[in-house]
Amino acid sequence: MPLMTVQRKPELFQSARSVLAQDRIVLVLDSTVYSISLEGELMWAQMLSQVPKLADQHLHDRINATQPLISGDRIIVHAAGSPDVVCLDRKTGSTVWRFQQPDVQELIGLWKDRVIISCRNGVQAISIDFGAPLWFQPGSPRPSAVSIMGNHVLICNLDKEPTSRVVPLSNQRSLLWVQPQTGKIVQEAELIGNETTLFDIELVFPFGRKLYGISNISTGSHSLKLIEVVLP
Repeated sequence: MPLMTVQRKPELFQSARSVLAQDRIVLVLDSTVYSISLEGELMWAQMLSQVPKLADQHLHDRINATQPLISGDRIIVHAAGSPDVVCLDRKTGSTVWRFQQPDVQELIGLWKDRVIISCRNGVQAISIDFGAPLWFQPGSPRPSAVSIMGNHVLICNLDKEPTSRVVPLSNQRSLLWVQPQTGKIVQEAELIGNETTLFDIELVFPFGRKLYGISNISTGSHSLKLIEVVLP
């Protein structure tokens, strides 16, 4: 039987994700984080800072709604329209730290004592304990084309058109294996093909010693592109 009902427009699952944090459910709706007990009782709610679209449209563009990340009693969250990655206390909802990164597009995951985030112009690691920046690997990845694979962060690096914010670092499409402790590249594999500028990898995932990528290589349909590499 239902314990709690949240009324929301049909785009709920395009803008919200939930996660089980020990004895409660944590979810982000728009710019508010909710903590709900397993009995359906609201434990706390915390609003995140948000900038209106008219003031800064890029804070709302191409932001992937991702579930909060849980590390013990710490909850790391981000929401579209917010320039911050925020860490909250699981029990009280109070702010532990706040890291300003207006170019963040997705929370990728946790690796030991750090949070890996995908940004418009690269991938960054910040400390779970203090929210301090640890390293930044410049590039031009799609948010979903970044993945934590064991002891490496895999980045699918793609071309980008020059803008006022992002300058393409290279016209080479490549897969990068980055050491999450240091942020240094340990292996690189060039993406070879005759695709036009429509080529784009939207999501990568591993299976055995192969990598699969969903790529847009035509205007009419999406196709499954197989990338086969030797893992480091």
